[in-house]
Amino acid sequence: MNLLEKLEGMSDSCRVWVYQSERFFQDHEKAFLDASLQKFMKEWAAHGAALAANFDLIGGLFIVLVVDESQVAASGCSIDSSTRFI
Repeated sequence: MNLLEKLEGMSDSCRVWVYQSERFFQDHEKAFLDASLQKFMKEWAAHGAALAANFDLIGGLFIVLVVDESQVAASGCSIDSSTRFI
């Protein structure tokens, strides 16, 4: 499933972060990142409220995180936790 498919059902109030790697991810790194990001998305919260979030690995070079802020807004602490994760 690509990012556009993942965004279906999310509002226009999404916040997006794009992180670029300095090199292309190898296949084993993509698998590790996918599993790790799936776990992080399930646990990602703002002040104890789960965020409606998703991610994609694009082109083997970019990590994209998306939060639907129409449900719960990402706070400074939650943004910091995503930065620490990355």
